[in-house]
Amino acid sequence: MQAVNTELESLGVQCRAICGLRHRLEGGRLAGYSLMLDGLSPQHSLTMLEAGVGGHRRLGCGLFVGHKSAAAVGAPE
Repeated sequence: MQAVNTELESLGVQCRAICGLRHRLEGGRLAGYSLMLDGLSPQHSLTMLEAGVGGHRRLGCGLFVGHKSAAAVGAPE
């Protein structure tokens, strides 16, 4: 998460990054985590779509899906 936050800062993107589940690709050779970026402005959303984040972004990893609210994420049950 520190590397993600460093990348976001270098792009000038302000948001709350929330780490999700681990996913494996290529028979387990590649692994990554889902990532929610909460509180993106419209401009920062476009920046993320254009730049991506993470070491495997050029391999097609990183599908950005818009959500209306992240209120339930991390909320105690």
